[in-house]
Amino acid sequence: MRRKSRVLRKIIRQYKLVNRARVPFDFLEKISKEQKVSINDLIFVLGVSKDSLYGLKKDRQKIAFLNLDKELAGIKETVHIIKIELKYLPRYGDRFYLRRELKYMCKKWDITINQFLEHTHPNPRHYQFNILVLKYNKKGFWVGEVTRLSNDFVIKIYDRLDRKCRQVAHIMCSHYNCYEHLEDFAGVALEKIIEIGGTVEKNFQFDEKLQLNILGVKGRFAIINYYHRYCKDIHYDRILLDNESSEDRLKFLSDDRYSPERMLDTSFSNDNKLLVSIKEDIHKKIVQEMSANLGMFETDRESALSSMADKLGLSREHLEKALDEIQDIALKIR
Repeated sequence: MRRKSRVLRKIIRQYKLVNRARVPFDFLEKISKEQKVSINDLIFVLGVSKDSLYGLKKDRQKIAFLNLDKELAGIKETVHIIKIELKYLPRYGDRFYLRRELKYMCKKWDITINQFLEHTHPNPRHYQFNILVLKYNKKGFWVGEVTRLSNDFVIKIYDRLDRKCRQVAHIMCSHYNCYEHLEDFAGVALEKIIEIGGTVEKNFQFDEKLQLNILGVKGRFAIINYYHRYCKDIHYDRILLDNESSEDRLKFLSDDRYSPERMLDTSFSNDNKLLVSIKEDIHKKIVQEMSANLGMFETDRESALSSMADKLGLSREHLEKALDEIQDIALKIR
């Protein structure tokens, strides 16, 4: 039987929940609001599948199936439970945690502090950054909800942050060959960094250069998402204005030999605008799926990848190859 977190036990007791019960989405939202627990975290502790959450948000008349005895699937889910307890239980909450506090909580869940640091962020590359935080940040390691940059911090580093965003925007304009969007890209990066950069500000206050580099990466991902949402169709309309290019594109896509996996396996010059545009269509769909299911990726990356690969008609190998390509764009320089 699943070991239940204190957050889950409290909710079960207060709302008289039973395993395998079926409840409407409105009831879940009521619990979320009253307990001040995010809907994604609530869904996770109640054992509702991520696919069910996606369907519930699209159709509020659907019923959620509670799996209160669902076993935690490995270290990632255990770390997610620890973070939920740190966020919502009395005497914890959003704050800095010293190494001994994290070790104490990890020990209760039978994992090491290094396992916690390795899986506390969806991107495993952050492991080394997390080690630096615990080593050099005298206040400790911040755990909590996504927050904005503080006004004092923005005022202090605004000029450097603005230059970083313009540098990032220039790189992305060069990659996408759309310099007319330079100001838009710089503005999108700056706005997103201010909106979600609070954790980076708190955790990396011991190294301002590292702070700016990590914030810059967040800005790059914001630009990629913005481009695929608002700019790409306009950009490629310009490429395909002449009938010959448009006919070539339709002919290519209707060929029986065409498949997204084959495109991901194909190497070609960036000068071949037709093939570049088609490969970026694949990237666009992947980015859109990730944006729509961020909660799934934060709680169970493996299941989210498998689900997305099935939905897009790709193998896991090809999906991960495409994600690497997208990430290489975002991390083109440090």
